[in-house]
Amino acid sequence: KWFRKAPIFLPIQVKNPKKLHKILLKHSYQTNIDWSQHLLVPFSKVRPGNFQEDLYPQAQQLAQQTLCLPLNQTVSPQDAVAIVELINKHAK
Repeated sequence: KWFRKAPIFLPIQVKNPKKLHKILLKHSYQTNIDWSQHLLVPFSKVRPGNFQEDLYPQAQQLAQQTLCLPLNQTVSPQDAVAIVELINKHAK
């Protein structure tokens, strides 16, 4: 069924999500920073003409520190442990 392969993600807050994304990708773990780095999601949608990001500084900061981890049936318990270990090692 289609939902078995649908990407489902768990957002976490880290200091450098782009760096951690690269590290996890190097270990073949799919993460997502495309949606998490923007205030309006999905980013492909047209923003309202009067939307001003600078009015939401706290939301900007949260968006810049968010990494979305894979959370679906394709992630085994062993993969989950390995992902957590990599995060603990590199997300300081």
